[in-house]
Amino acid sequence: MLKRLLANFNKVDSGFIYELSEAYDLTDSNGSFSSEIIKDKLLLVDPWYQLVLKMLYSVFDDFKEQVVIEVGCGVGGFVVNISKGCKEVVGLDVSVKAVHLARDLAKRFGFYEKVNLVVGDAQFLPFREDVGDVVVCSETLEHVPDYERAFDELVRITKSVGYLCLTIPNFLSTAFLRT
Repeated sequence: MLKRLLANFNKVDSGFIYELSEAYDLTDSNGSFSSEIIKDKLLLVDPWYQLVLKMLYSVFDDFKEQVVIEVGCGVGGFVVNISKGCKEVVGLDVSVKAVHLARDLAKRFGFYEKVNLVVGDAQFLPFREDVGDVVVCSETLEHVPDYERAFDELVRITKSVGYLCLTIPNFLSTAFLRT
C-alpha cells in the first residue's frame, strides 16, 4: 500500500549526497559498479532528471502529502534523493539486481523506512488505479517491448489531477551536429 508524503521535497543537497556516496562503495565482485556511477545517480546529474526536476518545480512548491512513484528507478538515485525530505516514495524496476542495490542504498543511508522498492514490469504495474499524485518515468519506455501498454499503465496509476513526467531520448536532437 502506498503511503502519503509528509515532508517537503527539497532541491538536491549535493553536500549530503557526496557524503553518502563517498561512504558507500557499490562495487560487485567484478567491479562493474563504481562509487562514481552511484554518486552521479545520487546527484541526479543525468540531464533527464534535471528536466524532471524542472518540470516538477514549475508545478509544485513542495511535495507535501503527494504520492510519488518512479517507474524504472534503476539503482534508486531519484527515489533515495527525493526520500530525504519525504515520508515515503515508491520506486519500481524490472531488474531484481537494481532493486536490491536500491534497497541496500536506502537501508545503508537510513531511508529504508521511507522508500518502498518493488520489482515489476512497466507493462503490468502492480498498483491500483489513480494512486500516484506524481508518476515519473525517465528514459525507460524505450526499453519496454510494448511501450504503448506501459504508457497506458502509467496513465492508469496517475491520479486524474496528478502529474505524469515522462522523458525519452531524442536521438535526432544531435543527428545534424558536426564535430
